[in-house]
Amino acid sequence: MLIKRSIKEIINKTRDISLVHVVSFPKSGRTWLRLMLAKIYSEITGFGLQDILNSEKKSCLFSEFRGFLRKNQIPYLVFEHGFQVGEIVKGDYFPKQYYKNKKVLFLVRDPRDTLISYYYHEKYHFNSFNGSLHEFVHFPFEKFSFRSRPALFGIKPIINYMNTWVQNISLFGNFYAIYYEDFQKNTLEQLNLASDYIGLKTNQTDISKAVAFGNFKNMRRMEKENTLKWYPLSGTKNEKGLKVRQGTVGGYKTELRKDDLEFINQEISKCLNPYFKRYINTGL
Repeated sequence: MLIKRSIKEIINKTRDISLVHVVSFPKSGRTWLRLMLAKIYSEITGFGLQDILNSEKKSCLFSEFRGFLRKNQIPYLVFEHGFQVGEIVKGDYFPKQYYKNKKVLFLVRDPRDTLISYYYHEKYHFNSFNGSLHEFVHFPFEKFSFRSRPALFGIKPIINYMNTWVQNISLFGNFYAIYYEDFQKNTLEQLNLASDYIGLKTNQTDISKAVAFGNFKNMRRMEKENTLKWYPLSGTKNEKGLKVRQGTVGGYKTELRKDDLEFINQEISKCLNPYFKRYINTGL
């Protein structure tokens, strides 16, 4: 009963027609997108960038910012990997009550690149995985831990995660998938599309400022220097564990052993929902 009551409380807090859930599997480029959108919100609201990024951890500031958005009919964004993400990656459960009729912006990245980036993050940033990349690729699904921080190692949880979201498209009030590779190819265009979907009344100057602010070199510098005093870009002493590590497309080609890549490609071809056909067989 306690669990049900807490879930109901959470649902009530997020029941807002102007709310947009921005979701992705870890290491899919969400911090990059979040930083650019925060820059846009800073430009259109006058709130400081750091205040916006850290508002959720400061209740008074959160209330002030949320109240300003509501008063001026500006959508509020919730960035998350998913409510009960540890259950979502199992592939047989989705928190339908929580997301029913919600507006979802779903950021997707090639599962192969996501896996590589997540491996480096878990091994060198969180120090939660001590094995090789080969062992990470083949990490047994049944050993996942869902009781605390979920261990989303290997290709299977990435595929399950992507599939589960699109299998529930009819549940949402609105659903829009955006792709990391498209953002890399034309950031300005894609940020425009994302902003339009969210419902932001902005202009090209604000969009351009956000793209420039979120470029790879600037983000990497801010992380190393901890400029923003913001947890996602708080840096690490290990260069390999930086959140802003490479930001490339197709980097998995030089990272994976031939047999590991063949295994991953087989899993993608066999299990990934056709909705993501761009990643099946070709990888792009």
